This record gives sequence, structure tokens and C-alpha cells, in this order.
Amino acid sequence: MLNQALQGIPGLLQPDTDWTYTKKRDAQEILPGLWLGPFGAARDQEFLQRAGITDALVVRAPEEARIIAPKYPELIRYEVLECRDSPFENIIRFFPGVKQLFDGVLGRGGRILVHGNAGMSRSAAFVVAYVMQRFELTSDLAHHYVLTRRHCISRAGASETRSESTRCCTGRSCSSAPAPPARRAPASRRARSAPSRPRRSPQSRPHRWRPERVRAECQLLSTAIQSRESSGHRY
Repeated sequence: MLNQALQGIPGLLQPDTDWTYTKKRDAQEILPGLWLGPFGAARDQEFLQRAGITDALVVRAPEEARIIAPKYPELIRYEVLECRDSPFENIIRFFPGVKQLFDGVLGRGGRILVHGNAGMSRSAAFVVAYVMQRFELTSDLAHHYVLTRRHCISRAGASETRSESTRCCTGRSCSSAPAPPARRAPASRRARSAPSRPRRSPQSRPHRWRPERVRAECQLLSTAIQSRESSGHRY
């Protein structure tokens, strides 16, 4: 059904019907001039030259900067987008800039590689959003099309971004998008940051239930009562 809906749309490529698991380590051409792949493809100079890559969009988290970094800045124009791979990341604010970048590179005849670490989640979400905007497709159709070209993209990651890309692609202002919910600190951190309670003095601490102690106290009390009764005292 989805494949039939995509047939006849100019600008889309045919599905990759010869997909194998090892292809996830390579980059695939999603649209003419727009490639999506893992960081390993961005380090493969032979592939970059063969595909004629002129630009690259690097999608990474700030803590990944030391690992996922531009490899050939003397040969390729790089754009770095810092975006965490988290459901709390509000990636809708990046869509307008990414679309402008893609349109600019493809408009001047360039060829751009979009990659993160694995090329399956964050970077794939931006490519899906671009296909959705450019060809005015639904989120399901856009995701399905990219999936036919790179079969290993994340389904969970795409579903998390569909509502956001739908709002952006239908013309709503990205600046009005709600901010992601505040992240809760880990339990260990909350425990460390909680104010310490004052310690009780030994006298104020409750006694534990000890049967032998209770029996001894009852025996002493009984002995005291008997001695007072024998001496003539009454309660």
C-alpha cells in the first residue's frame, strides 16, 4: 500500500531490493545528492571521493565531540549539529536550519552526507523530516520511503519525531514548540543532594523488641509488688 502511494512521485529513488545486513555499515543515497550513513562511512575517504561528497552534516551529542568529529575538513564542508539521542531532546527547533542547509547544497549541485554515530536515529530523523517537507508526504510515507533506501533506520526514533516534524512541516512556528520536560536527577544524585537529617541521641532512639528483656522487667516488677504487699502496702 505504501509502496504504491510512493510510485510516480518525481525525485524519489527506487527501493533497495538487494539489502543485506552488512550494508548498515555503508551510506545510502536517499535522494539524488543526499546520503545517509554511519560515522564509519564519513571516515572512508575512498567512498567520499567515489560518491562525490562535497558537504557533511554531523549530528552528535556534545559529549561525543571527541569521537564524532570532522575527518577531512580540507576536502569537505562540515556543519555540526549537537543533538542528544534522547526522547527528551526537542529536535524540532533544528528542522528549519537543516532544511535550509539541504536545499542550499542540493541547489548548487553539491552532494551531502548526513551521519551521526550509527546513522539510524537522530540523523535519520532529519532526513525523514526533509523528505516529508520537500515532497509534502505524511510522516508514515516519508519514514517508509527512507526505510526502503536504508533498511536499518530506527522505527522507535522515527515515531518519536513524527509529531514534531508534522507540526514543523505544516507551518507552525518552531519557536512555539514546547520545551522538553525537565530531566530528573538519578536516584543516587538525589540522595546525595538531599539535606541530611539530624541524628537521634541514644536516649531518643526507639528500642528494638527484645523478648528476653521484657521477661526480665516483668519478673522484677512482680517481685517488687510482692515485697510491697508483704510489708502491708496497698495500691
